[in-house]
Amino acid sequence: MSSKTTIDIPEALLEDFNTYSTHEIMDICMFNDIKDIEIDIGDVEGLRYFKARNLLKNPLGLRDFLQKFPAENKEKSALEGHSFSGSKSPGLQQPIERAFMGFMGYQIFNLCKQYSFLKYKEKSVSWKYYTNYYYNGMRSWNKNYLPHVDPFSYASNIFLTDSSEHGTSFFKYVDPVTEKSYYSMGDVMSSTQDIRDRYTKGLSDWYGYEVSDPDHPANKQGTGVMQCTNGDAPWVHYTGDDFYTRYHFLPSDFNSMSMYRGNRWHSATFNAQNSKTGRYSLVGCIL
Repeated sequence: MSSKTTIDIPEALLEDFNTYSTHEIMDICMFNDIKDIEIDIGDVEGLRYFKARNLLKNPLGLRDFLQKFPAENKEKSALEGHSFSGSKSPGLQQPIERAFMGFMGYQIFNLCKQYSFLKYKEKSVSWKYYTNYYYNGMRSWNKNYLPHVDPFSYASNIFLTDSSEHGTSFFKYVDPVTEKSYYSMGDVMSSTQDIRDRYTKGLSDWYGYEVSDPDHPANKQGTGVMQCTNGDAPWVHYTGDDFYTRYHFLPSDFNSMSMYRGNRWHSATFNAQNSKTGRYSLVGCIL
């Protein structure tokens, strides 16, 4: 007698797939005519930013397209101790295959080039794409609402929700002795040892930062590799304090794009306790 078990395998049906042609994806990503896009380019304390409003012809079409991708729950991944991405962003995150976004990158690059915001040659630019979704009740992991720097050169955020009360904040550290301002970890670490010591002590006193790897070469040099280790906690609507001073804010208004260098301290400003709307954005990074 046969011991084989009959398995009823359901059919894979054509209508179960989300299908798009290349031109349909290009149409979804299409920018408005440049005369209809409101451009704001600024320089605040050395932070050069690019803000474009009324950017997309069909922002809701792009949102509908992106929402069909699988999303990683960053809170669950943090609790499980493993994430397939190195990003420390909270909420939900969707990696987006760059092949779908070729036309998007082309448009961002050429819009910025027309206003002399980027100095790269197009052939030397490599993009990475993902989305972030922040929502009411979202939690933090290791105080990831605090200022950070990115591992890539430029970041663009295209906002697909009506969330202008939220946005991106930029911060500086003012040394209490010299009263000199520092805008990135690189700035601090290239300063004198006493300034580095005051900064790292401040991280410990204010936020509970700890040395994450005592054997790391940087720690042997006295510069410190530090991180928060408090784990899961309520998200904080962070706008600065007496340690980090906020000096600029870019709102996440609907159908706008913010672009800036990733090497300056910044963080997502989002009120997860009282927000009436989530914040959904497509992030394009120049590696």
